Amino acid sequence: MNDKTTARLIGAMVLGAGLSACGPSAPTPPAASTPGSTSMTRMERVARFPADLGPDRIDVADYPPRQRANYAVFADRCSRCHTLARPINSRISDRETWNRYVHRMQNRPTCNLTDADVRTIVDFLAYHSAERAHRWPGFDTHVAGLEARFREVKILQEKAVADESHRLGRTGEPGTQPAPTPTR
Repeated sequence: MNDKTTARLIGAMVLGAGLSACGPSAPTPPAASTPGSTSMTRMERVARFPADLGPDRIDVADYPPRQRANYAVFADRCSRCHTLARPINSRISDRETWNRYVHRMQNRPTCNLTDADVRTIVDFLAYHSAERAHRWPGFDTHVAGLEARFREVKILQEKAVADESHRLGRTGEPGTQPAPTPTR
């Protein structure tokens, strides 16, 4: 095990220990690269939003039975199109906004959410958002950390794309020349 891997594991264990103290429903964060690192995890390579970098599961063992069932529907349906980390780590906290977002997802051509699915998902997300305020008191600090790391990740993603374009451009493969840089 190299020093980078060791640092990542220690960081993940420390963060996980801190979150577990917040109660059983505080999500456990996935392994992430060390802030300031020049390498990315798979999760970081594909992240489109800061929330994508956070935990992608919730321990709902102590949620009411209906909400545990709702979570199963949420996890199944929502994970078909995006990581569950996105809604789990969202700052959205009210039913009306969740309703608007889930209906927007339902209207996408590739989405197969029924009206019943939408009601179930919105019910779960509204419940979880309200519970999160009590069960995860460090949530705002957590999201601020995701936003800071995402700024670093975007720079690394852009560098990786530029490096790959440059590498492909040197190979002489047809159609792999990098796009010209726009002039201002």
